[in-house]
Amino acid sequence: MLSLLENAILAQGELGGFEVILDKPLDLSPQATARATTQAIAQTAIRQVMPPNQKQTVPLPKPQSPPQKVVLPATPKVIPKNLTLSPIKNASYLLILRSPSELSSEAKTLLTNFFANIAKVNLNDCAIVFFTENDKKVMPREQISLKNSLSEEVKNLNPERIIFFGSKFLFPIWERNDFAESAGALNKFAEKPAIILYSPLEMLTDETLKKETWKIHIPRSGWF
Repeated sequence: MLSLLENAILAQGELGGFEVILDKPLDLSPQATARATTQAIAQTAIRQVMPPNQKQTVPLPKPQSPPQKVVLPATPKVIPKNLTLSPIKNASYLLILRSPSELSSEAKTLLTNFFANIAKVNLNDCAIVFFTENDKKVMPREQISLKNSLSEEVKNLNPERIIFFGSKFLFPIWERNDFAESAGALNKFAEKPAIILYSPLEMLTDETLKKETWKIHIPRSGWF
C-alpha cells in the first residue's frame, strides 16, 4: 500500500510531471499530507472533465427569418351603374331621376298628375332611368362614367325628349351651377332635346319649388 506522501507525489505528477521542486520545507504531518492529496485528486478530476486548452463553446442563436408581410386581398371596387326602370323605346319622354329612392309613392303620384294634366301623356308610357342604382355618394370620376353610360342608354331607348328631375343633375350633366337660370331651358343630351326640373321629392319638400316649377320652369321649355 502506498503511503500518503507517495499518493500526493503521484497525484502531483499526473498534473505537471514527476519532478518535485520544493520552495519551502515539506510538511509531512498527516493533516498536511491528506490536504495535499485531496487537492491533487480534485485537480485531476477537473482535468478529466475539462481537458486542457479546450474552450467552452456557446451555441449561437439561429438567425431569425424576417417577418412575413401580410397582404390582404383587395376589396373589389363596386362601380355604380345606371338602372333602367321602364325600358320603353321610342317613348315621347324619357324621365331621368337620380336613384330609385327619388321615385317614392308620393313622387310617382305627382309625376302621374303632371303628365296627365300638362303633357297629356300617361306616366306608364314614359321611359324611366335612374342615374345611379343607389343613394351612395358618386365621385367625380364615377359621374363621368355614369354620364357616358347614360348617353349610351339614351341612344338605345331613342326617346323624343328627355327630362332630368333634380337640381343636383345640373353640374354633372351640363357643368353649370345656376339652377334658377337653367331649369326649364332647352338643352341637349346625347343629341336629344332635354330640360331639367326640380325632382318630385324636392317639390314635395318645398311648396315654393313646386310653384316655381309650374309657373316658371315648365313654361320656359315651350314643350307644354
